[in-house]
Amino acid sequence: MTILQNIIMITGGYLLSQVMIAAKIHRRLSHHLLAASSGKFSFLLGTVLFLSFFLSMFFSNTVVVLALLPLAQRLTGLFAHAEENRRSAATLLYCALIFGAHSGGMASLTGNPMNIVAVSIAEINNLEGSEKITFSSWLMAGFPAALLLASAGFFILKQLLARESLQLSVPPSPSAYGYCLKRPVMFFGGNILVILLLSLFEFLAEPAPVAGPLNMVDIAYILWLSTIVFSLFISPRKPPFTRNTIINIWFLLLTIITFPLFALLLTLQQLRQRTGFGCIGLEHALSARAHEIFGRFWSRHCTRHPATIWSPNPYARLSLHLMARNIPFTGLLLMVATALLLAAVGSIGDDPLTPEHEGILHQVLLSPVTRFIDSGIPRFLSLFFIALITVFATELLSNATVVLLLLPIMLSSPATAALDPLSMLLLLTITSSTAFMSPFSSPVNALAFGGFDHISLKKALIAGLLLNMIATVWITLLFSLPRLL
Repeated sequence: MTILQNIIMITGGYLLSQVMIAAKIHRRLSHHLLAASSGKFSFLLGTVLFLSFFLSMFFSNTVVVLALLPLAQRLTGLFAHAEENRRSAATLLYCALIFGAHSGGMASLTGNPMNIVAVSIAEINNLEGSEKITFSSWLMAGFPAALLLASAGFFILKQLLARESLQLSVPPSPSAYGYCLKRPVMFFGGNILVILLLSLFEFLAEPAPVAGPLNMVDIAYILWLSTIVFSLFISPRKPPFTRNTIINIWFLLLTIITFPLFALLLTLQQLRQRTGFGCIGLEHALSARAHEIFGRFWSRHCTRHPATIWSPNPYARLSLHLMARNIPFTGLLLMVATALLLAAVGSIGDDPLTPEHEGILHQVLLSPVTRFIDSGIPRFLSLFFIALITVFATELLSNATVVLLLLPIMLSSPATAALDPLSMLLLLTITSSTAFMSPFSSPVNALAFGGFDHISLKKALIAGLLLNMIATVWITLLFSLPRLL
């Protein structure tokens, strides 16, 4: 799995999620779920969690969260009988979304980009047993282990739910239940099947490059994404096809150029809605500018002025500027701010004139680990301690940062030989994906947190802490088994 393939999967998965939103499938799906649940919130929680789990096995968990956020938000609104009801529903659905996404990312080799990075590191360092890691072998071991972890997350949420009294505010109309979801299910199932088959072919056949650095699987991914982009943004919905195709191309280019303007406008609006503070004058100025740009385009090519800047392109199936409204920019802003803060903290005490002395963060994180694993304690306790450090370090740092900080000491320490370098690398990789607790610990958590208006941070932290501890014990147990890998 190359970087190109990961980028294509993330982009394609996000576009497919927008198809679901544009077709209002999330609304219809919520009606079906409510009909099947008979108003039981535990059924809805389990559906969101395990749907997130299974989709994250094939798509980026960030894309999965963006795709399922509208469904979770819709379900939250249906339980908005009172403020406390709304907060409880939002908190539990937020936890279900991230629990499923993170555990699903551990289940397959393609579920999390860090899994691919770990395999590459193992191959570069010629770690014993790295040749046995394939898509199939990872799936056979990872799926049941991750499924049990997701089930533990569902059990925790059910225990928290037992203390709540959630009731539907306004039940949906029974007539909505009659909508058949067969076609949407076949559409998304077909795309998942394509990704699964291409991934299997990549790891089993190892195709050679045929066009520069690109192999047949790379080309197939490019064709897959090109087909999606063409059908959604360029292929016209109605004749005349030549003229409308040209209009769609120009409209797509225009929205790509002006996307930063829309992103800034939406960020300001979301911040004002969440905090109550904002610059309405700047919002009006940006809105007027965007309206002017789009007005000139439509009057020149379509002989009519759009009613608002949020008017869709009537000739294409999706409009890029409308897709931006579904992005939780406050979550992205939170993620960027956290990353900058951590980068600043990590650079404290890191003097380039004294390369033998690392920064304070590096010393604080690695010094206790070095002393502990070199003290000759049993294998299980060493693995448990390293897993515990990794799990809670991931609540503050990105998973890539944690792995890159801890990996060098594991490969150079005398204790590493006794602990099996490959097992250690995979232990770090998998436990670094268990960011169940903090809303700032990963892009998945930040986006999900930014997508809900009412979340009880205390309840979310408690649920995440419990699942963190279960994950630490469970993963350590798995890696302590003889010849697991």
